[in-house]
Parts: sequence; C-alpha cells; structure tokens
Amino acid sequence: MHFIRPDKANFDTRSILKRCRRNNALSAIFALCCIFSAPAAFSLSPQENTEPGSNPPLVEADRLFSQGKAQQVIPLLLPLSLKSPVLPGVERVLGKAYYETRDLPLAIQHLREAMRQNPEDWEAMQLLAIANFGIGDVSKTASLLREVIPHLPEGRVDAEHVLGICYLRLGQVEQARGAFSEIFGTRADSAMAYFMLGKMMVGQHMEELAIPQLQRALEIDPRLAMTHFLLGEIYLTRDQSSNALSEFQKELDVNPSVWLVYWRLGEAYMRLQHYEEAEQSLKQALWLNDSFTGGYLLLGQIELQKNDPNLARGFLERAVKLDPQNPYGHYFLGRAYQKLGMLEQANHEFELQKTMREANFQDDSVSQQSNR
Repeated sequence: MHFIRPDKANFDTRSILKRCRRNNALSAIFALCCIFSAPAAFSLSPQENTEPGSNPPLVEADRLFSQGKAQQVIPLLLPLSLKSPVLPGVERVLGKAYYETRDLPLAIQHLREAMRQNPEDWEAMQLLAIANFGIGDVSKTASLLREVIPHLPEGRVDAEHVLGICYLRLGQVEQARGAFSEIFGTRADSAMAYFMLGKMMVGQHMEELAIPQLQRALEIDPRLAMTHFLLGEIYLTRDQSSNALSEFQKELDVNPSVWLVYWRLGEAYMRLQHYEEAEQSLKQALWLNDSFTGGYLLLGQIELQKNDPNLARGFLERAVKLDPQNPYGHYFLGRAYQKLGMLEQANHEFELQKTMREANFQDDSVSQQSNR
C-alpha cells in the first residue's frame, strides 16, 4: 500500500497559530467592509426631489436594486448622466450602482458629482466616505465622516467605528480613543477606553502600539478584566512565551473562570515545553468548556511530543469529531495513527488535511481578490 507522506511544511503549534490568526485577521477585515456592503448600513433610500413615480428611470433602478441587479442599473442611468441638466437623483443612484458592482473609482466620480449638485446630500456623502475607505483613502474618509455623522438617522455607530479605524491608520491616537469611547459609552480617559483602543489596535495589526495603551489601562484599573489576557495574546504572537505566561497568570488572579485564559496559558506552557503544567491548564479549559476543539488539539500534540500516540489518538479523535473541517486535527490524528502503525487510517487523515488545506488556500485567494 502506498503511504502518503505529510507535507514538509512545519506543522508545529507556532505555525498553526500564525495561520489561524492570519485567517482571523482576514475575516475581520472582510467583516469590516461587509458592514457597508448593503445600503441599509447607512440608509441609502433614494432622495428624489420630485413626486414618487414621476421619474420612471429611477423607479426602474429601484426595482433592479431590489432584485440584486445593480449591474443593470448602470446602462439604464449612464446616458441620463450625460444630459444637461441631469435628472435629480441620477448621480447618486448611479454612484450606488458602481459601488455595489465594486467599481469604486467610478462610484466616487458620480457621488462627487451628486454632492456638487447638492452639498447637503448626506446620503451621497456617506456612500462616498465608504467608497473612499474601500480604496484606502482614510484621510478623505475621515473628513467626510466627521461631516456626515451628525446627519445620520441610522448606521451612526458603524460610521463612528470606521472613523476610529481611520484615525488609527492616520496615527491620530487620541482622536481614535475618543471615537471608540463614544461607541462603547465610556469616558475617553477611563481604563476601558484605553483597553478598547488597545483591542482595536490589535485588530489593525498595531500590536506594538497597543502594548502601552493596555499598560495605561492597567495603571488606571489594575483589575480590569481581560487586559492582562490581551497583553498575553500579543506576547504569544510575538513568540515571547515567558512574558505571555506571566500575563495569563495575572489574568487568572483577576478573572479565574474564563476557559479561554486557561487555554492560552496551556499553550504558553507547551511552547516552553512545560508539558505537565500545560496539560493541567488545558484540562481546566476543557472542564469549563468541554466542546472546545483547541484544547483537545493541543493535548493531542503534547502527547505526541511525549511519545504516547495512543493517548494522543483519543484527544485528537475528539477534536476531529467536534470540528471535522479542521485540517490540523486531521494532520495530527494522522501522525498518531502513523506512530501506532495504523497506516491506512493515517493515509486517510493526511489525504483529508491536504484537501482541506488546498480548499482553504483557494478560499483565501478568492476572498482577497474580491476585496481588492
């Protein structure tokens, strides 16, 4: 029987976590953009200045939008945008159509024209802000959002969130903290404001900048829940396992009932090859949440490191049962089977993990291309 060898890629815990965190980051970015993928986010109902039904092209455009046919709106309205005077509402709706078809430069062009015709067209302004954010012009986005936010009947929190992200990308930390404190209803000088700022920075891959913000939060409130945990997460990402271990232990002093902390503590112990302590922490995590795949996966890896493939098999079979689509679970389970001489089962698990990794890679590529 032909036995398929595992990939030569490094499947240690560090590589797994980096891959997972990269996927989580991509998901976060995609979710941030999707907040504005539909007009409802910023209330984009047409704002014609004439009686309903008096502009048949706009009525037809509205029907096409309701059917998800934004592409068909463009040839319908584009000839009208070339006429003088332009029918009220055409530039705004045409800009919306280009936005929904992901042609952001043309969306910006028509939305600017809509604003030139009516500087107080708040709906055009809000969509123009979103389009500028989509092309990475955070300075213009921030300027537009500051002007339009007071006029938003709905979607205001979404707009303030993006404004805070723009401030971060512009390096305007104080303004970002103010924006986020508004969202979460806390004072800008409070410990929670600094904590939320640090958390948002982590989401924007600004971990180095997040550390002093989180430390400032702890200066104000030494017992602020999850602050030590987030610091530990940052240190774990930077492969500073000893520092991470210290932060997770401090978090447990404040917050001893959160399974997530025990899981990360176990991971830090594992990286330092303190396997007994790692096992204890991971089991504590599972006692608090016995349906969490990650705990079983790490326990399985530890047992493989300790050369106990039979015990590893039990943990990893449980992990695969809980999360059948996790390629790493199948890979390590294959290794356990391999060590036990169960080559047919190992071959099957390696085949599964290879297929899943290839599918995940393709999904990542499609997601990145669709967001360009």
